[in-house]
Amino acid sequence: KMIWHGPELNEDFNAADPEVWKRCNPGWEWLNHEEFEQAHRSTPESPWIRFRLNGWAKTENHWLPQGAYDKCMTDRKLELGETICLGFDGSWQSDSTALVACTLDDIKHIEYLGLWEKPAGQHEQGWRVNIDDVMRTIREATEKYNVIEIACDPWRWELVLYQLAEEGLPIVEYPTNAIARATQATQALYDSISDQKVTFPQDQPALKRHFENAILREDHRGARLSKPGQRHPQKIDLAIASMIAHHRAHARREEEPEYVEPQLLIV
Repeated sequence: KMIWHGPELNEDFNAADPEVWKRCNPGWEWLNHEEFEQAHRSTPESPWIRFRLNGWAKTENHWLPQGAYDKCMTDRKLELGETICLGFDGSWQSDSTALVACTLDDIKHIEYLGLWEKPAGQHEQGWRVNIDDVMRTIREATEKYNVIEIACDPWRWELVLYQLAEEGLPIVEYPTNAIARATQATQALYDSISDQKVTFPQDQPALKRHFENAILREDHRGARLSKPGQRHPQKIDLAIASMIAHHRAHARREEEPEYVEPQLLIV
């Protein structure tokens, strides 16, 4: 007779409940409970259910646990002259375009400075990203803040980014299709949110919406932030730009915030 240790099929359960952990792990009394709790904080819900609770989970699942984003919301705002890294995720037509700032503090603050998103109900063929407005917003950000790096996904924006670099802006290439790096960046941002080591503005509902739209996509190459489908109407570009800005701010945290020579770099 088979004995099943794990949630029943279609059972409604709380994956964050230690009593559920205990029920789903027959060797619970011999496990390191502190390690188990730490693993829960750093593991998205879908793989947690599969690998730690022996339960069925959807292949595509919401990336953040319910309520995790809300716990990081604050009334903090960027201050003039503050040292930041910028993350840029651009599009021309179907997706939205996002510019997000991240501070270099121990508890980093993430705030978006620009969002260009097709208005609801408008046909894609009649809408394009205003490139001049995007460039103006990027330039204005470098005038208001101490921007030490502008990390950009260059796809289809190479000429625009080259022009900004020629103007002296600290442009850095950050292709989001580099899977190994995207996996690391996804985990780093997840850990910061889970540990409440990052803050988000209370008055930016679009930022929260993009984070809540994001899922965790897993395959043999790793787990990374993704949208539900290629043509899915829900946008996640603010979350992607946040991931880029946070990853670069984290990498620069131990460095002296110095001016970066204006050139396109591969990081």
